[in-house]
Amino acid sequence: MIHSKIRVVAGIAAVVASLGTTPARADATDTCLDYAAHNDMMKAVPAANREKWCGCVVGKFAASDDEALSDVFDAQEAEEARGHAFIPSMLPPDLVPVGNRYTEVLGQCLAVLLGQ
Repeated sequence: MIHSKIRVVAGIAAVVASLGTTPARADATDTCLDYAAHNDMMKAVPAANREKWCGCVVGKFAASDDEALSDVFDAQEAEEARGHAFIPSMLPPDLVPVGNRYTEVLGQCLAVLLGQ
């Protein structure tokens, strides 16, 4: 019983290590993937490209920004669902710096999204 629990924990640790991400990074990436799955334009892009794009975007931020970045993805999705453009300056003040950085990063990761 103990050996099987050790194997499970070791297996989880190996998967996290192979992904090159910590669980917090995985949360930010999952939030990004959720956003990409609901965005009408992004749905037209192959899933593999969306995954690489999210990895590119999240990778441009420090791990300490992951929670704020997840909030930015959620805010962007909410604004787009209401038919509004995403404007970082409309975010809560504590999210504005991450929102501004996010808009800068989008261009840097565009080629990944397009599969180039």
